[in-house]
Amino acid sequence: MDKRDDDILKFAEFVATKFQDSRDGWTYSRDTGDLKHIRYESDYTGYNHWTKRARRAFDLKMLLGRDSFTRGLLGDRKESLRTKLLHAWVWIMVSLKKDSNLPDGQINGILTHWEESGEYIALFQPRVGVKVIEFIRANPEHPSARAILDEMHACSELSWPPKEGAAIEDEGSDG
Repeated sequence: MDKRDDDILKFAEFVATKFQDSRDGWTYSRDTGDLKHIRYESDYTGYNHWTKRARRAFDLKMLLGRDSFTRGLLGDRKESLRTKLLHAWVWIMVSLKKDSNLPDGQINGILTHWEESGEYIALFQPRVGVKVIEFIRANPEHPSARAILDEMHACSELSWPPKEGAAIEDEGSDG
């Protein structure tokens, strides 16, 4: 194992064990507490802007249920006036409502927009990472250890492209 491998293992162990809750284990929950919505600043000017929601709400093709999606669902079936009015009312209410953009859940206080991401993180959380590091250190020549290290290097470069002559810094490890 070379210095670069040792540096990435030290960094991974540092971030995996920095906080006690990482050592104790993280839990995934679909409960996001009292979070109301998540919104990017640009979201108020795009699809969710009130003028665009109002324009969608009163789009005649959609209001009358004659868009291609609705035709595909209903076919050539005749609708009663009551059904048409109900469809129009629901369409208006749905169109005027602002999307909440809530995440699917959270793991250890970290919001996850997709449930599958949260569940994956729960399975491969810092406790598992520490065991992987122990395996690599105990078996540095094992093909799986080498493959894991190669992927760790590749993944670190996705987020932190290497700078000329720079090594991974642990920002003052406290144990």
